[in-house]
Amino acid sequence: MKPLSIDGVVMNTWRQAVGKGHNVAAVGKLTCAGDLTGLGEVMDDITFYKADITNKEFIEHIFNKEKPEVIVHFSAEN
Repeated sequence: MKPLSIDGVVMNTWRQAVGKGHNVAAVGKLTCAGDLTGLGEVMDDITFYKADITNKEFIEHIFNKEKPEVIVHFSAEN
């Protein structure tokens, strides 16, 4: 399965997904509490796009490139 996280990095979830052999791509602005250092050893196994999800053209580019099977939205900001 190829999940795509939208607008948020939920580190424990993605560490577990990578540990189970899933290809993970994540999109986020890294504002508020955003910090990729918590991904540690799996950071090289995750494709991360620093982007605002309101940028429709860039999000479409990501979808076309990654072709996710599952999309999970974890947002820290409303």
